[in-house]
Amino acid sequence: MKKYFIIFIMLFLFIFSSYGSNNSFWKIKHFVDEFDMPTNRSYIVNEKYEKGKFSNSATTDSKLDVVVFFQDFADTKEEFISFGLIEYGWNEVKNSFSENEYYDIRMMDNAGQKYTLTGYMPAKGSKVRIVNNDCEIVVNALKQGGTVRFVFVEKENGLNKYSFTIDANGFNEAYSEWKAKK
Repeated sequence: MKKYFIIFIMLFLFIFSSYGSNNSFWKIKHFVDEFDMPTNRSYIVNEKYEKGKFSNSATTDSKLDVVVFFQDFADTKEEFISFGLIEYGWNEVKNSFSENEYYDIRMMDNAGQKYTLTGYMPAKGSKVRIVNNDCEIVVNALKQGGTVRFVFVEKENGLNKYSFTIDANGFNEAYSEWKAKK
């Protein structure tokens, strides 16, 4: 009986140790070249789709999935964060126009502090970007961990609204590692 108890404890410790801070959904990935080989440029991605809801002229509070990317521009090295919005679990929101689409963004960090930000989806793009000082505000909120809440409203069409939460736990560790490798 004592032997089984020791095996149980060892198994428990093994399983518990595999769920440490390295089990975050925030991962560092590398861009690849034309041969599908990793380059020295990397980005942070939340591999777990975040959940939310969206509304527009055809629907109210429908299913929204969100994937978050953090990276820098190849030429300027300016950091930015982008959000891929996926309606109904399969329809990626895209900008089919030849000009940027702008979004009014409200964010609430884990401490309850609220911010007003601006984002844009590049012409012919598929992710809402937040750059400059607004990016720094978002990154600082994510580094605090916990839950960070967002509401995106398209400026040209206020009926297009996206609201979601981000589990920021583990972002600070991924960000620190990403910065150390630059």
